[in-house]
Amino acid sequence: MISVIPALDFVRSLCGSYKAMASPAELRVWTCGYGVALDLRGERKTEFVGVVGAFNGGIECFGQVGLPNVVRFVGGKTSDAQIKMAADDVPLAMEISKADGLVRIVISLNDVEKISYAMQAA
Repeated sequence: MISVIPALDFVRSLCGSYKAMASPAELRVWTCGYGVALDLRGERKTEFVGVVGAFNGGIECFGQVGLPNVVRFVGGKTSDAQIKMAADDVPLAMEISKADGLVRIVISLNDVEKISYAMQAA
């Protein structure tokens, strides 16, 4: 039986294309089976690419973040408008929030923001 996972529903609600206001960064979000695929392109290169699916009432994401290997993130909703996921093996975390027509994505290493974009629908 398929159950409703609020964090996965939130990610599915983001489906579409977004462009950063202050840089040429782009975010594409689309459904991929029951999950969701994410593609974040920065100014010069792909910053993040991954697939999000359900996991124990929350979500997990297998993605690449500037590393040659795949990183597993696990997390869930922290509020009605935000999800947060943390990596298992490395000190990486990702937050995605949506408010007032903007989507904000932040990737942190050792609790220090490394990638941060505020984007609007393209």
